[in-house]
Amino acid sequence: MNLNGIFAIGMNQNLIIQKKLTTMAQHVIPVGKKLLIKQKKAETMTKSGFILPEMAIKKECIGTVMGIGQSVEEIKIGDVVQYTEHCLPTAMQHDQEEHLLIQEGDVFAILVEVADV
Repeated sequence: MNLNGIFAIGMNQNLIIQKKLTTMAQHVIPVGKKLLIKQKKAETMTKSGFILPEMAIKKECIGTVMGIGQSVEEIKIGDVVQYTEHCLPTAMQHDQEEHLLIQEGDVFAILVEVADV
């Protein structure tokens, strides 16, 4: 029973035990060979300042690894990876932000920034 934001978890004739409902952030821990990816946001504006229409924005399959399953060997948390656009990611809320859960086999590259020589 919900009483103006208060959830009654137990009731008898003279006693109502109340617990205030709170929204808790979910923390996702991948299992097996799964990776939790925070997807890189696509650029919505050109370097010269023009706003790109939604149709012209290319979906990039690049993201930062935020969590790994216990069977993942080559990839570490914090790596920036590129994954196949044909993978079947599962969208998940992690720390109140949208993330993707993908298979380790869908990653085909770890991207490393190199300083210009």
